[in-house]
Amino acid sequence: MAKLSVSEAAKRFQVSRPTLQKALKEGSISGERLSYKGTDTWQIDVSELARVYKPRGGHHPAKFTPSDDSFSGNLSGISNVLPDDVAAKIEALTKALSEAQKQAAVAEARAEERRSQIEDMRKDIEVARQEKAALLAALPKPEAIAPIGNKSGFFRFLFSRKT
Repeated sequence: MAKLSVSEAAKRFQVSRPTLQKALKEGSISGERLSYKGTDTWQIDVSELARVYKPRGGHHPAKFTPSDDSFSGNLSGISNVLPDDVAAKIEALTKALSEAQKQAAVAEARAEERRSQIEDMRKDIEVARQEKAALLAALPKPEAIAPIGNKSGFFRFLFSRKT
């Protein structure tokens, strides 16, 4: 959309420049602040001006033509080609990103392998516990074991009465 300078907007919308500058400063209208050769200027969108200040004097905002000002948005001097250092930096970052993604994939594969190993170990431990419980159940109970004959010890032998 077309943008106007403060003085051009003042003429087209019949509003004083200080009023527009005050509205820009307070934020009731939004504009783009540009610096050119040490001076700051504002560029205000026509639709923004039409929203706040109704057009007067028979001018319709859609019929405005942008000024021939150097700030009017003449972008013919701007190139779409990136500087070499920026392009090199982008390429380096792209390579670093792909390397990081590869490392992340390898780490995820290792983690999955370790998870499966841990699960296998847990299953092995559970099987070992079940086998241990089965073996312990198969052993005879201590009270079920018959006592071994007469216990004879040294003192019993010594003090026993044999006739």
